[in-house]
Amino acid sequence: MALIEALAAARPVVATDVGGVSEVVAHGRNGFLAASGDAVGLRGRRWTSSGTGARRSMGAVGREDVAERYQASRIAGRTADLYERLLAR
Repeated sequence: MALIEALAAARPVVATDVGGVSEVVAHGRNGFLAASGDAVGLRGRRWTSSGTGARRSMGAVGREDVAERYQASRIAGRTADLYERLLAR
């Protein structure tokens, strides 16, 4: 949830690629991913080495991604569809 909130606030993220993180963070598009346990790779993605323009651009893309994928009406519809499928079993 914290990753979605960061992206919604137009903040690109740096995270490890575990669990469902790659479903939220698109490497190189709205943030950076490093393999689990890859401290060197994670440290190599420090924002101090990126320009302000790149951070702003990735943040804007992240905000757009979240607005599209996580709209309340869209999530409600998907949840209702899931319940209908489960009840139909």
